[in-house]
Amino acid sequence: IRSWGNGTRQFPFESQRRIENDALVNRQLGVTVWNGLPNPGSKAEAFGSHGKTYYRVTGIPRDYVHRGFCNLLKPEQLTAEDGARIAQHLEGLVGQAKGLGLDYDDWWVELWDEPQASNTATFGALARIIRQTDPKVRIYMNPLFWKKGHASQEVIMEHFAPWYNELVDISVPVSSLVGDSLVTRELWAQPRFVRALYMHPAGRAGRAMAWKAFALGFNGWGYYCYYSPRGNPWDIRTWSSLSYSYQMVFPSPHGPVIMPIYEIIRDGWEDYRLLTALRQRGQHALVDELLAGSRAGEPLAGLRDRALRACLPTGAKKLP
Repeated sequence: IRSWGNGTRQFPFESQRRIENDALVNRQLGVTVWNGLPNPGSKAEAFGSHGKTYYRVTGIPRDYVHRGFCNLLKPEQLTAEDGARIAQHLEGLVGQAKGLGLDYDDWWVELWDEPQASNTATFGALARIIRQTDPKVRIYMNPLFWKKGHASQEVIMEHFAPWYNELVDISVPVSSLVGDSLVTRELWAQPRFVRALYMHPAGRAGRAMAWKAFALGFNGWGYYCYYSPRGNPWDIRTWSSLSYSYQMVFPSPHGPVIMPIYEIIRDGWEDYRLLTALRQRGQHALVDELLAGSRAGEPLAGLRDRALRACLPTGAKKLP
């Protein structure tokens, strides 16, 4: 589970207590991904101390991120010197991760955010350099393909079919690109390290994101955003219309203060765990009924109650 904007901020100093509280509140939300490696004294290290963590790092030098994202670099422009720079950058990350005691399954690289039709070919070319440099490094991608509406399914397939399933280990397309009846299903359904989806602003996805991920057989999802205020987070007069959805918490001197959006999204994580437990117990018919109910628009809180009652010991009549 990834939530962008992992931490709240405090200027000019941040206490150790505040760092630890921020990391803990993220963990209690269900988040398992953190930006940056767990270097000593970092918030990433504090987060990692609370359980299994996947660390996200940038897999190419910063100037390549800018040029790739802004469509200023084409695959045919890449030279042997470019390949050497990218390989050197990656080898440095591998060495740093090993020095921190991390295995290849504990971290992954991203090139740039929300690739579009204009820059996916370059993304693919750079991803191939990374794969050739070290085949064990995991590569992340969160396709968007949005320009006043999504590109057609056929256009998306044309861009991705030659390389996506070969090179992408953590697949996180935007939620609106994912569906059983869509042409691109063969991309997202391919078995890989992580199959997930994401949504922003987080309030639009809420609790239902986890149910959709479970129904599709995905093992992850993501929200934008834990904390990325549009204006002063405590002064509604400075907010833009979507500001509420771009922060699940308020900052405070002692750490984050949670909001209703946070609670709703945490409910979704708990629902996913409950559905997983039921499937592991062999209650497949009930799981199918619950998923059908969610697709039909039944209140998710009521579906959770049904799932919980199924977990009661034989003879028990009510939830404790």
